[in-house]
Amino acid sequence: GVGTPRKASVAKTSDGYYVVTPDNGSLTHIKKLVGIDEIREIDESVNRLKGKGTEDVAIFHGRDVFAYCGARLAAGIIEFEGVGPAYPVEEIIEHEILKPHIDKGYVKGIIEIPDPNFGNSWTNISLKEFKSAGFEYGDMINVIIKNKDKEIFKKKILFHQSFGFAVKGQPMIYNNELMNIAFAVNQGSFFETYGIGYGADWTVEFKKGE
Repeated sequence: GVGTPRKASVAKTSDGYYVVTPDNGSLTHIKKLVGIDEIREIDESVNRLKGKGTEDVAIFHGRDVFAYCGARLAAGIIEFEGVGPAYPVEEIIEHEILKPHIDKGYVKGIIEIPDPNFGNSWTNISLKEFKSAGFEYGDMINVIIKNKDKEIFKKKILFHQSFGFAVKGQPMIYNNELMNIAFAVNQGSFFETYGIGYGADWTVEFKKGE
């Protein structure tokens, strides 16, 4: 959305942080899970890098608008009110958040986020929800991952607390730092090894091992 009419914004979260971001859906989870008390549109006439000959460039907002405004706010050069005009929190653009299906011995969700630094795949299923279905550390669990109706991955794999419990090169289920269920390969990349993507079309099913 860079260079389009979408708002450049700074959100003030309910736990006291400022998030500098395009208002293009990126605040969806923050608004739902943390809460947003106030949001302001960045006034580019004040909070934009100038004097570098890039005033008419519309594709470097990360450098010229977001980083510049964020630095001014962090340094105390401007207060939050100096970011620009406030607008209703209700107008924040949000994406649909899909909820997992939880049953005894069965959970279905989606691959929601890739973790490119480590090659892991994160689901939209919380550890609490997963355990409520009866899954525990040390279980071998039947897993099916599909892209739409096409089966991409089907294995019985280990669910445990960290990567070292799996054999090197083998896939496993663990809970990530967000306390959501995720996939990894011990000393490898899960999504590269098995060609796993992410998004609403990438569904995952967990069933008790037999």
